[in-house]
Amino acid sequence: MSGSGKFGTLYIVATPIGNPEDITLRAMRVLREVDIVVCEERKEGARLLHHLGLTKELRTANEHDEDENAQELLDALREGKSIALISDCGTPLIADPGNILLGMAIDFNIPVVPVPGANSFITALAASGFGTQTFVFRGMLSAKTDERKRELRQLRGEKRTIIIFDAPYRLERLAGELADAFGNARAAVLALDLTTAQENFIRGTPVEIYDAVCGKNWKREFIFIVGHSE
Repeated sequence: MSGSGKFGTLYIVATPIGNPEDITLRAMRVLREVDIVVCEERKEGARLLHHLGLTKELRTANEHDEDENAQELLDALREGKSIALISDCGTPLIADPGNILLGMAIDFNIPVVPVPGANSFITALAASGFGTQTFVFRGMLSAKTDERKRELRQLRGEKRTIIIFDAPYRLERLAGELADAFGNARAAVLALDLTTAQENFIRGTPVEIYDAVCGKNWKREFIFIVGHSE
């Protein structure tokens, strides 16, 4: 697979968020045809390729190596090689690495082609019951305590539906912080392990959701949605 002209193409390829059946036919074709697959974590990328029966040159772009790897990947694109950028799950570049490579490709007028598919926060929002016309995707809050407190103060004044996630091991901490910030004033939904056999939704106020998860020491993939303010 090659891009237009002398350059290769950078494909932004969405992958399943839990259930492997959610990969698209187009994503499978692109992953089969590209020269290089760039993933966030090598273990996750290798698992996906193994599931699809593919053997590909696998490179990483994450918080530790994105800066140093981006130039080599850009060089490969400029030489005519095609690259598929994937994340550990879902749609790449949504609070994930890869923007350095994407920005460089755009600067050099290298073709960039999105291959849409699964997206965790849109999936959670669709099942939340809060409506989808206006919302704020906040993503991850800062890891720094003072900055997180400032961000939470700002969120208290946000009237639109708010979508937040974090690492699985910080589920209980985030639930507690949102309970402190919003109390029982707004409805909320905690979506857990979307598209898997363990998928479930905990609905209530932020305080009620925190009470439901407190002390369980869950380490589960999650999306937290705080409903809009009336």
